[in-house]
Amino acid sequence: MAWWDNFNPFAVEPAYADWQSIQPKGVAYVESRGMTPAQKATPGKAGELGTYQLTPIAYQDLQRLNPAYKKQNFKTVALNDDLARQAMMDYMKVLQTNYFVPWAHRTPTDPELLQMYNVGPTAYKRGVRNPKYVNIYQQGTK
Repeated sequence: MAWWDNFNPFAVEPAYADWQSIQPKGVAYVESRGMTPAQKATPGKAGELGTYQLTPIAYQDLQRLNPAYKKQNFKTVALNDDLARQAMMDYMKVLQTNYFVPWAHRTPTDPELLQMYNVGPTAYKRGVRNPKYVNIYQQGTK
């Protein structure tokens, strides 16, 4: 069977995202809702810190792929909400342009990009997903 046998020119495309469509308040909600400032400043099991729960490994990836972060300290960025918000959005761009698009050959949907942020690009590529993360994110965008 050829691909065109099931082609439907009237099918509705899924809502493809651009990293810029991700709402920081939704990510902050799912990552740190209910946490005290002291809890946000205490590294988790993966070393995550701050409102956006940035991890050292994600930040190293961001530093490698975005020269603006090369000389900025992880902890300083992660614990400053304004800097962390920008780093989170820049990391969403890294995930989309350096991982998702080369792997899938298309732009990710918001849920795909959010789940990649949550589980990491390597786990995402292996098939790990967390739809619950997307549901909680959506609650935080209302």
